[in-house]
Amino acid sequence: MRTVRGWFQDTAGGLPRTFWYLWAGTLINRLGSFVLIFLAIYLTQERGFSAAQAGLVIGLWGAGGAVGTTIGGTLTDRWGRRPTLLVAHVGAAGMMIALGLARPLWAVAVGALLLGAFAEAARPAFGAMMVDVVPDKDRLRAFSLNYWAINLGFACAAVLAGFAAQGSYLLLFLVNATTTLVTALIIFAKVGETRGPVTTLPVKGMPAQAGALRTILADRVFLGFVALNLLAALVFLQHISMLPIAMGDSGLSPATYGSVIALNGVLIVVGQLFVPRLIKGRSRS
Repeated sequence: MRTVRGWFQDTAGGLPRTFWYLWAGTLINRLGSFVLIFLAIYLTQERGFSAAQAGLVIGLWGAGGAVGTTIGGTLTDRWGRRPTLLVAHVGAAGMMIALGLARPLWAVAVGALLLGAFAEAARPAFGAMMVDVVPDKDRLRAFSLNYWAINLGFACAAVLAGFAAQGSYLLLFLVNATTTLVTALIIFAKVGETRGPVTTLPVKGMPAQAGALRTILADRVFLGFVALNLLAALVFLQHISMLPIAMGDSGLSPATYGSVIALNGVLIVVGQLFVPRLIKGRSRS
C-alpha cells in the first residue's frame, strides 16, 4: 500500500489546482470526441461519398488545423490564453453541429475546414497555459498526465461512439459539441488568464512576432523534429482516414472499428503512467 501511495504521489502529487481544472476539461472533451474518429465512416457509409471525397474532407480538416494552430499560437501570445481557448472551444462546438447538419459536399468540406481551424487553435493556448501554471520540475509529469487523460477519453469515446453511430450519426456531432462546451464552461468558471508580461525582445528592425519566427526558422534541431513529426503523422493518421474505410469495405461494423481503435488508447493509458519514472534522469535525446 505504501508503495502504491508513493507511486501515486510521485505521479500526480503537488500539481497546481489550475492544472487539474485543465486536466478535467481535457478528459471531458475527449470522452465526447466522436466526430473525427468516425468522420470517414460517416462520410462513406451514411452520406454515400466516395473514399476519395472522404479523404478530401478529412484533408481539409487537417489543412484547417494547420492554419488554426498558427493563428491560435499568435492569438495566445497577443490576446491571451483564456480568451483564445474560449473562442476556439465555442467555435469548434458550433462547427461540429454545422458539420452534422451539412448536406452538399461543398458544405461538408467547408465545415470540416472550419472545424479543424477552431479545434486546433486551442492547442497552443492550452500548452502555453500548462507551461504557465506548472513549475518546470513538474512539467514532464503534468504533460504525461494530460496525455493520459487524452487517451483515456479517446479509448472510451471510440467504443461509445461505435455503438452510438449504429443509432444516429447526428448524435455523435451533438455529444461532441456538448462536451466541448462543457470544457469551455470549466475554463470560463475556474481558469483565469495565466499569461505574464511579455519578455521576448524583438529582433532589431523588425516586429517581435517576425523576430520570433526568424528564431524558430534558424533552429535546425527544432525544424528536424518538426519534419520527423510530419513523416510520423502521415502514417499514424491513417487510423482515422483509410483504416475505417478499409474495415467498412471488409464488412466490419462501426462498433467493431470503435473497439479496435480504442485498443490504441488503452495501451497508452496503461503504459503512460509508468513512462515518467522509466525515463527520469535520462537524456531527453
